[in-house]
Amino acid sequence: MSALILTLERFQRRLGHDQTGMVIIDRPGGDKVGEARYLSVCADMVATGSRYSEFGKLACPIVSMPFHLSRILQLADLVVSITTAHFAGRRQAAPFFPYVLPFFGEDKGRRGGVSVKIHPDIKYRNLYHWLLEDEHFVWGSSGYPMPLKESPYASSADVR
Repeated sequence: MSALILTLERFQRRLGHDQTGMVIIDRPGGDKVGEARYLSVCADMVATGSRYSEFGKLACPIVSMPFHLSRILQLADLVVSITTAHFAGRRQAAPFFPYVLPFFGEDKGRRGGVSVKIHPDIKYRNLYHWLLEDEHFVWGSSGYPMPLKESPYASSADVR
């Protein structure tokens, strides 16, 4: 649920002032009762919002549908898979990531923390520089040039 909340917060923020959006997820595993229970929890979450955001720009509660019937879900899965592999250091993803990068919106010239979130980003903030090409880490209303020498991954995204 915490990953879903982070995603909804970024989606809500990405929508323009006069825009509404809709969230479609793959049908949860299990039986119809389990699916209904999960979607009920999602509906409550959308109605109450999170600590950082209200979800008033969503046109309706979260909707589920079978993955194989939705090209949008299949594209989203491809974007998430390539991004996850890239962040995990899988070299096979590197040639494909430049095609995925434009899907991630920017704010103040950065993607890290805006459309892609590493948790806890205060610790791993330099990865935004190496993996998303961010030049600054923004914390509150301040920006700090990256890479930050006092943080992990100051010289590269490699673990070594």
